[in-house]
Amino acid sequence: MFMSGFTVLNNHLLSHFAFILKNINCCFTYINQQDLIYGKKYSVEMLCCNVGKCNLFHGFYQSEIKFNSEKKKKSHWEEHWSTDLLLETPIFPKIMTRRRFEQIMTFLHFNDNSEIPLPADRISKVKPLLDYFLPKFQLIYIPKQELSLDEAMIRWRGQLRFKTCNPGELTKYGILVRMVSKSETVCICSLEIYMGKGKKLQETILLVLQPYLGSWHHIYQDSYYNSVFTSEIRENHGLLNQLKEKSKNLQRGEMTFLWKGEVILLIWKDKRLVRMVTTIQDTSIASTGKECRRTGHQITKPTCI
Repeated sequence: MFMSGFTVLNNHLLSHFAFILKNINCCFTYINQQDLIYGKKYSVEMLCCNVGKCNLFHGFYQSEIKFNSEKKKKSHWEEHWSTDLLLETPIFPKIMTRRRFEQIMTFLHFNDNSEIPLPADRISKVKPLLDYFLPKFQLIYIPKQELSLDEAMIRWRGQLRFKTCNPGELTKYGILVRMVSKSETVCICSLEIYMGKGKKLQETILLVLQPYLGSWHHIYQDSYYNSVFTSEIRENHGLLNQLKEKSKNLQRGEMTFLWKGEVILLIWKDKRLVRMVTTIQDTSIASTGKECRRTGHQITKPTCI
């Protein structure tokens, strides 16, 4: 049996936060090196920029500017260094000069173009960051038994070849990410960025779930990812059409199901048809604790729903 939560990685009893901080500093060292390489290609004399300045830039850009912008609306980032009495914000010039900030932002780079293999995928510019952090997250954190397979949208309205549009969501335009997360805290354990082409849906599902296959985990997912293929991890044909025929005449509260091996396909009629594919539940019935107003009978449902 696995124990969920953070795990000690070695016998030196390093705290988890010290471990994370150490890896973040290594990452910033790498980013700083890539910035210098990229700047030299344009014959730009880079200002003295060490790892500490790189850390300041990212913290400055992600938190301070955003926080300040919510209180003092500025039309352009350069106004954070303005000497105008109506726009002046003294803290920014004290942290970093405008020229240094502009230079780091202009030449911010995460991968050496000369080392990117061809043909390059669409996230090759940031792939080193993903390849660096994802294994670290999976190493220091072990999720509980229940995991959720779902997708999320990273808001983005700029130019991007694999930008997606989903009119039914709150965030309509952005980068689609398929991910495995802890069902209780929504802590992301594994993810895959959708690039508009390449892998089939089943291949993406298995790739995201790869670190947790064959373990004791229970994966919960919606109908978009559910199929007999993903339940059995192999080809299977014919079951779905048979189940559709059986479900046509179902009355409310009734169910029908088919099974093969450990895979159960179940359809239950409530106000509408509810479809389930499961390998961890059975076809037993449980009470919901509610009564039907018309008949006074207990309302029941399958335990897997």
